[in-house]
Amino acid sequence: MSDNEKRVRPRTQAAIPLRISHESFGTLTVTSRDISDSGVLIEIGDAPLLLPGTCLDVQILGLTNGPRNVQAEVVRIGDNGMGLHFSSDLFEFQ
Repeated sequence: MSDNEKRVRPRTQAAIPLRISHESFGTLTVTSRDISDSGVLIEIGDAPLLLPGTCLDVQILGLTNGPRNVQAEVVRIGDNGMGLHFSSDLFEFQ
């Protein structure tokens, strides 16, 4: 981990489908680039960018134990992606 790295949870590169919902655009299906217990980096394509601090609903699809709903906050935007921080821990990667 670099000196500038703030993450404390391990990330796993994974292309997982997610549905994100916000009043400004409704519901969109996006794909993750990587995911951890505390957040996810999503590819947003043509989706509207949201400002850091914006809260949205996320449904993580494609998990072996079924979809998981969680609230998330936009923490960063860049390179056609958005970093989201989950409001509660999702799961532990081993």
